[in-house]
Amino acid sequence: MYTIHLICTSHADNGMCNSIELFKLFKQIEPEVIFEELPPSFYEKFYIEKSHSNLETNAIKMYLEASEIKQVQVDSDDIPNETFFHNYKKLISKVEGRTNINGFNFRRLIYQKKIYTNLYGFNFINSDNCMEINNGIYEAIENEVQQLKDKDLDEILSCWKNVNEKRENFMLQNIYDFSKNHQYKKAIFMIGHAHRKSIISKIQNYNESHEIRLNWVY
Repeated sequence: MYTIHLICTSHADNGMCNSIELFKLFKQIEPEVIFEELPPSFYEKFYIEKSHSNLETNAIKMYLEASEIKQVQVDSDDIPNETFFHNYKKLISKVEGRTNINGFNFRRLIYQKKIYTNLYGFNFINSDNCMEINNGIYEAIENEVQQLKDKDLDEILSCWKNVNEKRENFMLQNIYDFSKNHQYKKAIFMIGHAHRKSIISKIQNYNESHEIRLNWVY
């Protein structure tokens, strides 16, 4: 049976959410395969040149010192340009700076998530509580965009949703394709916690529609 542990992460250290705590989870699970939210073209700069790093790759490097695993980078190499990220930051700054209920809820929930992540680490960001907070953050963003009636902001939000929708499907398809062609008992799939609700929903659909059925542990 192919068992995959879904571990939602935060790409940068924050208190108890750090690479050492993630490394401890690896040791508990003892995976044979780690599916990474990383484009294949990024492998060299993160693992060979080591010019880049994040929370997840640092934990993997620690685990590789004593264990042999198969690393599979499942994210898309079709990376949006800088304008895409600049526009999203512009949208977030707009919502964050508002003095109405949407701006208040956004700031309150972002702060709450930061504090809980710092204190409780991976236990929190893999919880339904974190998922509910993220839902509230997205609701504040969407409500503000609707109220502003700004076509540019509406287009930025739609573009962001579409890109992440494609990325999630691309990553899951890669995982199911790999599992169809390789045997293993235990694996880990790491993805940013903001994807948790959407990715779990997609996993359920994938298990129903694909010939290979994977045992997911959330």
